[in-house]
Amino acid sequence: RYLYVRPKNQRRDQRQMPVEHSKSSSPIYKTYHAQTQAKRGFGQMKAVLRIGGSVLGSPPSAKVVNDYADVISDLNYEGHSIAVVVGGGPVSREYIKSAAQMGLSPYQQDTVAIHASRLNARLVAMKLGGVSSVPTSIDGMLQRLARNRVAVMGGLRPGITTDTVAALVAQRWKADILVKASDQNGIYT
Repeated sequence: RYLYVRPKNQRRDQRQMPVEHSKSSSPIYKTYHAQTQAKRGFGQMKAVLRIGGSVLGSPPSAKVVNDYADVISDLNYEGHSIAVVVGGGPVSREYIKSAAQMGLSPYQQDTVAIHASRLNARLVAMKLGGVSSVPTSIDGMLQRLARNRVAVMGGLRPGITTDTVAALVAQRWKADILVKASDQNGIYT
């Protein structure tokens, strides 16, 4: 199966879209709500996109977030359902380092890092026009995906990486594909 990604030289406004996804537009979470209940046809897939926090940058790059939001919006427009899992990246690692130097337990260090990933997830979700809250459980993510064709989340609980979270979402949701966008070598569980 192939996913449509518009050519770099084609602007989004060159194509007929039902909603222009800008700050003033209605959110894509709501735009396609009525279509969410329809059966998925040929060529439509359920994809999990794992975006590494290191890819977003520290602080997150507006251009990178905008580019990912464009791709997610385009895929959604094509009829694909997208579950996005965002990592904490360098910010999380700095918080872990500081927490360790303060003598906090590994559990507490991971908890702080999870909040950094959720902050990154909120930024992506807000750019997509969604609510500023993000699911904090797999069940919550699946509920959002049942209502909408796009949902965004960060980390879940200490001891579990966002790579693992993305894999768990893909497994429970029965996703067709899991894509990891990262500058890290390999998948961490």
